[in-house]
Order: sequence, then structure tokens, then C-alpha cells
Amino acid sequence: MSDKKSISIKPIDKEVYIMTGHYRVKGFISLMPNERQTDYLLNARPFVAVTNAELFDHSGCELLKVPFLNVHRDHIEVIVPIAQDTDLDELNTCQIVL
Repeated sequence: MSDKKSISIKPIDKEVYIMTGHYRVKGFISLMPNERQTDYLLNARPFVAVTNAELFDHSGCELLKVPFLNVHRDHIEVIVPIAQDTDLDELNTCQIVL
């Protein structure tokens, strides 16, 4: 009888800020260890699962906060990884210089 040990590779939750044509989403996507965010998106199915999601309109008004949200991959225009030193207030401000 052989003892087979299963190897469990656990995904890493990466906090991201996603911008679509109509919405902004802040939440977590699950990446495999050493997987690049770009590769994840290229290989994703039509919808990207976002957990602990916060949905905003483009003016910054929070529309909802949910444990799970699907974002259609083809609607993602920008995705930014959020590091501990990322200042989200800078992402939510707009300055018009004339």
C-alpha cells in the first residue's frame, strides 16, 4: 500500500483596486503563489471573483459593500495592487489644472 500525500497549495489574497467604465471596486482577488496579477487576468474566465468588495461610482460614493462580487474581465480598464503604503485618497481625488 502506498502512502500518497496530497500537496495543498493555498492561494494568496491580494488587495486590489479595479476601475471599470462605470465603477470602482476595492477588494481581494486570489492569486496562486508566485502568480503575476497580469497572468491571472489573462487566464481568468469571463468573471473575476472579488471578495470583501466595496463598490463605488466614479465620484467616490460607496454604493455597496459585499462579501463577494463578480467583475466581468472585459470591463476592467485598470487594476492596481494595493500595498500597505498605497494612499487611496490620492486615487479618489481629481485636480483640474487650467
